[in-house]
Amino acid sequence: MSDFKTIALALDAHLSEKYSTVTVTDDTWWVVVGNLMVKAVSVAIPWIRTIIDTLDEEHSTRSVTLPVPGGEGALIVYSSAAVSDGLQHCVTATHEHEHARVLKTQPDLEVLVDYACAELRSASEGRAYSCGAFTRYLLTGEFQTADEIVNPLNHGYMLDRGDVAFARSMVMSDLASMRHGAMPPHEVCQVVLAFLKANFPDAIRPIAFQVHGS
Repeated sequence: MSDFKTIALALDAHLSEKYSTVTVTDDTWWVVVGNLMVKAVSVAIPWIRTIIDTLDEEHSTRSVTLPVPGGEGALIVYSSAAVSDGLQHCVTATHEHEHARVLKTQPDLEVLVDYACAELRSASEGRAYSCGAFTRYLLTGEFQTADEIVNPLNHGYMLDRGDVAFARSMVMSDLASMRHGAMPPHEVCQVVLAFLKANFPDAIRPIAFQVHGS
């Protein structure tokens, strides 16, 4: 059996370096945020209210990725549930770093996605949940259903049924690719697979994605 906790810590560090993130758990987020606030005062005052409101409401139950003022990367706050289990940590790290990838390349768009446009938010979450599902598949060889994967979108994301259905359709397309031995067309999936092949090849369960199967 793979040591998912060891894999999670290494994968998280790798993704953090690539996508310029600071990662913290929900019991230490206030320390990091406090330091960032000092910087934020001279950069973007509204950012302070946004980050506090989001973390205050969500940090104990849901991991979040937030912009660092000045466009210098992202802050990922992991919920307790996300890091208590090694496999879930791997999945959540992949999911949140998909959001961080967008923040790094298009910071203004990601702010719009998160706080203004439900349709864009559903697409963003669809990609992120697909990336997480791919990591879970690589490490377990087991498929979740599209409904299981997007179920969290029914709570706390301010998305209606149509928005959730749109995200689900994206996930279904990526699941179809995985069932045919193909990788979903997302950069973070490529990064995770390459990392596992290079560092934890024995942890990859699907034959199609194992080192000798590539």
